[in-house]
Amino acid sequence: MGLSSECIVSAWCAAYIAVLSIAAVVDARTRTFPNRLAGLLLLVSAAYSLCGRSLATTVRDVAIAFAVCSVLVVIEVAWRRAVGRAGLGMGDIKFLFASAWCGFSVAVLSFAAGLIALGACALVFRRASWPLLPFVVPFQVLFTLAV
Repeated sequence: MGLSSECIVSAWCAAYIAVLSIAAVVDARTRTFPNRLAGLLLLVSAAYSLCGRSLATTVRDVAIAFAVCSVLVVIEVAWRRAVGRAGLGMGDIKFLFASAWCGFSVAVLSFAAGLIALGACALVFRRASWPLLPFVVPFQVLFTLAV
């Protein structure tokens, strides 16, 4: 007796949410998104995406994510040269790229919602800097489950 396709997609979704959660905890504690964790998220995102969507849809989302994240890297490098300190971290951009494999629109919406939540907390608590992923991941999980 084999597993149903819904069961496999649900298992990959659970793995995806687990890796997202680990990323949020690591970023909250260390303010980094290590390359090994980014690679794991990329692999889980790709597997989850290919189980639930067509190859063409996944390739389209990856191409869009590559273009957008490339622009973000250029902006971040220019920002660092102009201001002398980091703005959006490179780990945050890696996270956006890796999570966008499961759906670019969900990744961008959760990223934007996380940035808004981070900005609100920064204003309320008057802190200049916070790790981003703990703000993005809850939206990513919510939007992933809603789709």
